Amino acid sequence: MNLVPAQYREVSVAEVPVPLEPGALRAYLTGRPVYRRTRYLIARNGPASMVAEVSKESERPLFSPVTSVTVLARAEETTMVAAPDIDTAVPTQLARAAAEHAPGARCVIVRGLYGHVSFILDPAPVRIRVLEVVPPWPPKLVDQLSRVLDLAEDLEADVRYLDEIPPREPWTLVGCARSRAIHDWFYRDEVPQVDMCPRNLADHAGPLLTKCCLLEDRVASDGDTVVVPWGASLTQIKEGLRLAVAARAVR
Repeated sequence: MNLVPAQYREVSVAEVPVPLEPGALRAYLTGRPVYRRTRYLIARNGPASMVAEVSKESERPLFSPVTSVTVLARAEETTMVAAPDIDTAVPTQLARAAAEHAPGARCVIVRGLYGHVSFILDPAPVRIRVLEVVPPWPPKLVDQLSRVLDLAEDLEADVRYLDEIPPREPWTLVGCARSRAIHDWFYRDEVPQVDMCPRNLADHAGPLLTKCCLLEDRVASDGDTVVVPWGASLTQIKEGLRLAVAARAVR
């Protein structure tokens, strides 16, 4: 099956105060607001996890109530692993993490590079034998295949994540305009903020390629500054590189 979210922005993680059992999870989630791009929800209760797919009333507002919940993997079928060298945006790397860290699990949740979280359900990687000769070393074909596949965190501070809707505390918001919109949606009060938007922090000495979460499904360019979505696909990054090079050529 090899079910993998198309983008990790489709995945939300939430601690839930109910048993990880399908009926209890459906009752808890139905009617609760989720981010408009959330398709999959990793429900956590202590060390256990359950993965569900959610449908929403609408994808137009920033948050919308859940209308239905489909459990994809029960707690006893699910394992969560920490693999900080794994890029969770790359399905082959998720499959590799599943094979190395939890070969018997039906669903493997991976907290990987940059702290991003995604999962693979019913991993069924295709094994291909590669025949090559040496020298040179490393074998060129094997090395090229490895690089192609490679492309297809512990924090000391006490951190709260907005998608878990934690009880309000006297915190400082570390985020961007979208983070502030999410915070205001739930808490509706002032909060100190540290802006971490790469688009705002850049010095714009181009050609410049950066990212912004306000872009959800397209690549934008302004002069010699190119912006890709947060959680951009490799295809979008390739398009961003093309635009950045083109901007350099016309200077």
